[in-house]
Amino acid sequence: MNIKVPNLSSTKDAALLEQEGKLVCILQPAIRRRIQHIMDASKGKGHPLITQSGDQLYLSLTDIGNEAQQAQAYHLIQRFQAGLTADLSALPAPHRQLLAPQQRPLRSLRGVTICIILGVAFGILAMAVSILAIAAAELVLKTTLDEFSGLQITAVSFVIFTALGWASSFLLLARYAKQ
Repeated sequence: MNIKVPNLSSTKDAALLEQEGKLVCILQPAIRRRIQHIMDASKGKGHPLITQSGDQLYLSLTDIGNEAQQAQAYHLIQRFQAGLTADLSALPAPHRQLLAPQQRPLRSLRGVTICIILGVAFGILAMAVSILAIAAAELVLKTTLDEFSGLQITAVSFVIFTALGWASSFLLLARYAKQ
């Protein structure tokens, strides 16, 4: 990857290149920390897409094909930094990786753990409701309804509603994770 990052001699140069849409000032603190960490880890070599002027960090867009694509990338990154909905998949891979790196396995594991806990809680709640329903039915019918086809009704409701609770919490979590 042969990328030519502009050499900034002053903040005036950076402001001019930013107005032209060739640089994007990194304003979001989380992104700044991630990029600063990358800069520190490179031990003075820098990163081919990152340039610095004073205290400001800039992401270079000069490697993107034409000016229309640069402008689109500039506005997309600005929307992302402002916290608005932005589809970063439209950015070139190197830019996308700097702004939103791949999700860590620990974060995924945390989500799965939350879904399992919610599923079990939902199953326990359903089991308690089924116990109440069975007790009410026994009072009305004046008969014992402990088993249905040889299976405990509460155990069946626990298993079914645990699976449903896990699946629904997983779908909701996945939906919110995309946003």
